[in-house]
Amino acid sequence: MPHKPSVVIIVTCLLTVACSFTYRIDGASSRERIRAIHQTDDQAILARVARQDHMASVRYEAAKRLTSQTVLAEIALRDPDESVRMAAISNLTDDSVLIDLVANDKDSEIRDKAAKRVKDFSRLEKKLVSKALYGGDRLTKATATNYLRSQKALSRVISSSAGLSGQVAHVCLLVYSETFQQRFPGALVKFKGGKL
Repeated sequence: MPHKPSVVIIVTCLLTVACSFTYRIDGASSRERIRAIHQTDDQAILARVARQDHMASVRYEAAKRLTSQTVLAEIALRDPDESVRMAAISNLTDDSVLIDLVANDKDSEIRDKAAKRVKDFSRLEKKLVSKALYGGDRLTKATATNYLRSQKALSRVISSSAGLSGQVAHVCLLVYSETFQQRFPGALVKFKGGKL
């Protein structure tokens, strides 16, 4: 039985509308805003959403698509939600900001992620040695020491510090030495919350 022309026209119109529906960045639901984020490459729009949206999940999706190092740095340093900050760090290439996060952030997961993204290790170690020696309280110094890897940097902290950071440096020096790594492959000691 052939279809009536009016039914074909209605179905065609409905399919056209359904296929051409675009989601709105300022939509009411977070799903609609997230879909809209995935439909745009406009960095200005993504920056606005990543900075201002009230839902962390929406800010997270926008931060994942951002390329502006200035906006990514702002989000990595200031966003109240850890997952949004982590998304920003994933695209961040500015070593100055990454080093600042490793040296100063209170969140250990943020510090860990930033440390993995740093390209200029000598600059990072210089900042961390300074923090380990003159950083303030014992925990701050010990945390900075925990991110040191070179024998030279660890030896400098050991020779200049008898406190907790010196003890952490002793352990790190042992763990990261070639002899220890050969005898115990994959062994790692990590400083967490003031205890080794």
